[in-house]
Amino acid sequence: MRPTGACTRRRSGLGRRARRTASRPNPFTGVVGASGAAAVPALAKALSDADPQVRYYCVRALGKIHKEAHAAIPALKQAAQDPVENVRKAAAEALKKITSKDK
Repeated sequence: MRPTGACTRRRSGLGRRARRTASRPNPFTGVVGASGAAAVPALAKALSDADPQVRYYCVRALGKIHKEAHAAIPALKQAAQDPVENVRKAAAEALKKITSKDK
């Protein structure tokens, strides 16, 4: 017999919402592309959006741009203080990628 409901969530460690969004593609990945530097101002501005998912995906997109996202460092430092843990962790990871010596 397979466990259902709360048992499944406890066992997997993910709530229903987390499972739904974990497999969802990053909507900002297409923006990053070859001209990622052009998207940096819009992504940095979106880090102050009320929706935590928007902030999370913007942080992830900025992390994928790497060195070209240097202008977004102040906004990412502020995102590292976000009340949502996933946004904070993603911001720290993005800052590490952007400020690293290697690309």
